[in-house]
Amino acid sequence: MATLPVRSLHDGKRRLAGYLTVTQRTRLIVQLCGAVVRALRDSGTVDTISLVSGDDLALRYARTLGLEPIREDEQDLNGALQMAMGWAAARADAHLLVLPDLPLLRPSDVRGIVAAGMEARTVVVCPDHARLGTNILFSRPCGVIPPLFGVGSFARHLEAARVAGLTAKIFESPGTRRDLDTPDDFQALGLIR
Repeated sequence: MATLPVRSLHDGKRRLAGYLTVTQRTRLIVQLCGAVVRALRDSGTVDTISLVSGDDLALRYARTLGLEPIREDEQDLNGALQMAMGWAAARADAHLLVLPDLPLLRPSDVRGIVAAGMEARTVVVCPDHARLGTNILFSRPCGVIPPLFGVGSFARHLEAARVAGLTAKIFESPGTRRDLDTPDDFQALGLIR
């Protein structure tokens, strides 16, 4: 099972606000989510994909993609993901939390993450390109550590796994490392607005 968090389709990607218009940001979010969903589905390892959001438009969009919409009322990413982890734990034995801004994510990346996490009581952490944040967190069983996303989350996720006595693995590839958060990321990917 995999979950994507989307704050909002009409007001997401705020760090790109001075670089892209609201319409361009909405289009970008839709394109990025679609690409991540395709990678997850084409991997052959994910049977259910959910999208967690408090935004009605994002939840309707989830349905058009055939995703399970999860309404959340939390105002922060980790609160929303904690709720989604609880939802997943009732339905699956393993869970991928995937930030939906990974334009280079490939099915082979997803297969590699799942293969790395095949053992029970395992966490696989995929850092961002700076090795500060986390772009993907895989846990077996679901919710074995809390989501700790944000600046410094890569180290926090590894430490949480260590403290819980879990096997922690790091998985890195161009598809898992390169997220799209800032104008610099946009330019590093060679994208034209």
